[in-house]
Amino acid sequence: MRGRMIWMLIPAVGLTACYKSTVAPDDCKNEPTAEYPSNDGRWKSVAFLRQCGDGTTELQVSVLRTTASLSNEPGNAFRQDATREGVEGRHSYRMHQLWKGPNELWITHERGMKVGFAASAVGVVTVVHTDEDIQEH
Repeated sequence: MRGRMIWMLIPAVGLTACYKSTVAPDDCKNEPTAEYPSNDGRWKSVAFLRQCGDGTTELQVSVLRTTASLSNEPGNAFRQDATREGVEGRHSYRMHQLWKGPNELWITHERGMKVGFAASAVGVVTVVHTDEDIQEH
């Protein structure tokens, strides 16, 4: 009987290990770190740190109209995936943003950063992503 009980617990434990909780957006917080206006002043890119619940803090970027404010949503242009960096991972927040024309944003992040999402466009704004070894200035 004890052997059967153990065999019944193994699938239950396995299913429990597969369960991944989702954090409600209300449990997330965005903290803006930088804002860059486009050349024509119609758009802006906002870099921010996003933390949900007790999870890791991730660097994200949203492209918004100049008159809009940052909402409590994930970045629509770029999202770091700090969970894939592991305990030993680098949680560096170095990034450069550069507008090349009124509708073209270049986002350069550190080569070691894991990317969870990188949009090629947000509305009419084209987004180009590159990675490189960014040095402290």
